[in-house]
Amino acid sequence: LLVIGAAGGVGHFALQIARAMGARVTAVSSPAHQAMMRELQPDSLVDHTSTDILKVQDRFDVILDAAAIYNYLKCRHLLKSNGTYIHTKPRPKMLFHKLVSVVSRGRPATLLMKSKGSDLEVISGMIRLGQVRPFIDSEFPLENIAGAHRRAQEYHTNGKIVIRIT
Repeated sequence: LLVIGAAGGVGHFALQIARAMGARVTAVSSPAHQAMMRELQPDSLVDHTSTDILKVQDRFDVILDAAAIYNYLKCRHLLKSNGTYIHTKPRPKMLFHKLVSVVSRGRPATLLMKSKGSDLEVISGMIRLGQVRPFIDSEFPLENIAGAHRRAQEYHTNGKIVIRIT
């Protein structure tokens, strides 16, 4: 598994859950997140400020672009045969990418979240066992939700942004 945006709100959970399930994980992040990455212990780490991820030699079964920086067409050469590229931002171009995938290798997919109690029970069990640790980047009161949104748009979070409702 290649996780692009491994220090962000989605990426840091994906990295930990995948590791807990036995996957070999390559994390992509910047030097600003090195302490966090040391704690999360990916199998390998790519510093996107000094290495062009699109030029790495490894091939992956799954690419999770949690930061939604790239697209399927740019990343498909990094996939193993029948590998899956997943991103977190639905885009109209995804239909085109799915059509391209019919005649090429790989499967593009958009990750759309729908809460399921059973999934949350598994994740909370992983948290209780110490296999997954939520990282909190920052907290904002509900009255400053605009500030939380601005923080999210910086694309350099260290975990989740929390909205405090009192």
